[in-house]
Amino acid sequence: VSARMVDGQARVVTTATRAPLPFVMPSSSTPAAEEAAAKANRQIVADTKIEDWLPSAHIGAGDHPTDVPLLDCAKVSHPKTFSGFGTLAVMSVDVTGSEIKPADAVGILADGQTVYASKANLYVATPAYVDPPKQPTTSGTTPATVAPPPVDLRSSTSIHKFDITNKGPAIYKASGTVDGTLLSQFSMSEDDATLRVATTTAPNGCPRCGGSETGVHTFQETDGELRQVGQVGDMGHGEQVKAVRFVGKQGYVVTFRQTDPLYTLDLSDPAAPRVVGELKLLGYSAYLHPIDGSLLIGIGQDATAQGRALGTKVALYDMTDLANPREVQSYVLWNSTSQVEQDFHAFMWWGATKLAMIPVDRAYVGYINGCDPSSTRGVCPGGAGAAPTYLPPFTGAIGLTIDPSGIKELGRVVNPASTRSYPTPCNTNGDCVITEEPTMPPGQPVPPMPTTVPCYIPPSAGGSGGVAAPDSSYCPGPVPSAPGSPIERSLVVGDTLYTFSSNGLKSSEVATLHEKFWLPFS
Repeated sequence: VSARMVDGQARVVTTATRAPLPFVMPSSSTPAAEEAAAKANRQIVADTKIEDWLPSAHIGAGDHPTDVPLLDCAKVSHPKTFSGFGTLAVMSVDVTGSEIKPADAVGILADGQTVYASKANLYVATPAYVDPPKQPTTSGTTPATVAPPPVDLRSSTSIHKFDITNKGPAIYKASGTVDGTLLSQFSMSEDDATLRVATTTAPNGCPRCGGSETGVHTFQETDGELRQVGQVGDMGHGEQVKAVRFVGKQGYVVTFRQTDPLYTLDLSDPAAPRVVGELKLLGYSAYLHPIDGSLLIGIGQDATAQGRALGTKVALYDMTDLANPREVQSYVLWNSTSQVEQDFHAFMWWGATKLAMIPVDRAYVGYINGCDPSSTRGVCPGGAGAAPTYLPPFTGAIGLTIDPSGIKELGRVVNPASTRSYPTPCNTNGDCVITEEPTMPPGQPVPPMPTTVPCYIPPSAGGSGGVAAPDSSYCPGPVPSAPGSPIERSLVVGDTLYTFSSNGLKSSEVATLHEKFWLPFS
């Protein structure tokens, strides 16, 4: 499911389902046939061994690994509330050692989907087990008229707690249930032995159908159970949760339907969490990242007042006063999306230079009448009579420096789409040639299209980042004839930024984002 590492100990969370047993079906619908089948199935269960119920592990190298039980039977528990026949296991691996011991794993009879870990405890959440609806009873061969039992479609989530304080195996401590569903691992956070959980409840289990509500619940362990000690709701009625983040004794929740209410919460009293502020903006943040002091970065989409997405938005929020949160500045790349909305690992924050790397993808959009690609909410600063602005496609990562004064674009990085289109030679004038034709709405004239862009010469090619001699220059993009490939990860080592895509790895100077080297994978 997932893994966490704390103080040199990797905690690997797995789930496994029991292998199917060869149950038999009744030969007919008569009571005698049904009883015979039930008797045979009871014997099948009685004949099973513990290995049939617990997951196994393959240990060793080569073609003949050894199969061993993943768990000792004595290390398997079950929650007080029945949670199914699956096995949720937490295996502990000392990464400083050389031996992996599956027997160090502990488990419970439950499922697991979402993992969060503090320094002391690991929590695994999953939708709560629901018994299948009971079939109507029969009388002989004629079905009896029995009203089906009421079905509660108000979903809930089970949470299981493991102690990971010591370097040895984890210890199962408690389980609990909370109303609603979780958005992600950021929906859980622990502070001073209190677990905070943000969930959304919705009628008929459908958040998009209206009537949904988001709340934050606090839990503490008591007598082997996670018991709720406080809650606060009344957030985002009829809206979907887009982002959650807990920082110390503060919490932030973003919901969205047409506008973006960013709620601020005071969690200093676990028994009485409360909403203290709200910031309404157009668009939404899908990922929240805390930086210096009370500053918060939000990555998501800008939008119109009707909720139509306009492009990737990076916002800087000041949370110094929880009752009055404010947006310091926002940066918008018109008509684009970012992988950060679906996978927060695609975002990189390098605190040493206040650098944020945001992967974005913008399709070819041709000319926009007077609109600046970085303008907020598609505003055309030049007015109705302004000259059209050409917006080329862009697939890569944008580097933004973010500090209390605001957001500034440092530069952009593009990983080529394929080795065949890279490098693109410059022409004799030292320019990269743009070959695509612009597209315009019907009835609008096509303005003169820029046919060239200056070549960029990285230091590895003897250049300084500007136009250079044609015989030593090339075009790393982005130009329509050589689009980039989606950048999946960014990281910094020393003074070098590395950007990874499916086609290769690029290194750039972290201070300027000027290219140093491109390593294709094929």
